[in-house]
Amino acid sequence: MESIEKPAITSNAKQAEKNHLVVKIGIKRLLGAVAAIREVAPEIGIQAVHLLLEVARKPGITVSELISKTGLSQSSCSRNLALLSAQHRLGKPGLNLVYTQDDPKERRRKLAYLTEKVSMAIYFDPPLANKIDPPDALIG
Repeated sequence: MESIEKPAITSNAKQAEKNHLVVKIGIKRLLGAVAAIREVAPEIGIQAVHLLLEVARKPGITVSELISKTGLSQSSCSRNLALLSAQHRLGKPGLNLVYTQDDPKERRRKLAYLTEKVSMAIYFDPPLANKIDPPDALIG
């Protein structure tokens, strides 16, 4: 009986396999982040989640940058930032996940940051960190 040789894996196939793994890791991280957000705010919409993730990615991001990154209109961005802040529209309480402050260099510009409770949860809560970051073994 002849032995059947396995075809050599080309570098393109190896790269495609590596890219697939990177995408799977990215999806796992995103699902972990969304699950953590939904624990705090079960009814949150995708636009608000998108804004929250952009602020987490770049604390101190300007509202103009948020509009550019998310593709939201000025009014949608403002409405969702209000939902994410301590005070929502019409005096209703917000989710208190994000706050804005005037840019000291340009007073007309607003900068967005995560609140302390969200920062602590993201950066120091081990169960949340495990949801967001896969074990190093998956990456290597």
